[in-house]
Amino acid sequence: MAISGKVKIKSINGITPEGDGWNRSLEVDFDDMEISDSFKADEIVGEYNVDDLLEAIGDADVATWLSEQGYEVSLG
Repeated sequence: MAISGKVKIKSINGITPEGDGWNRSLEVDFDDMEISDSFKADEIVGEYNVDDLLEAIGDADVATWLSEQGYEVSLG
């Protein structure tokens, strides 16, 4: 999956061409990209494995969210 959009960045450190022909793309190295104003969470969440997302969010935040949805949660 890929997404398209416009983002704000502080600076571009480098641009490197990758691949050949139809598979050609650009690799861009940048600093301080702002994505929250450009992409909604549901647009980028499909780019990641569910386990990786939950790990990044953390147990406490997942438990809090589940509790707020009416589930009984026990950490331990």
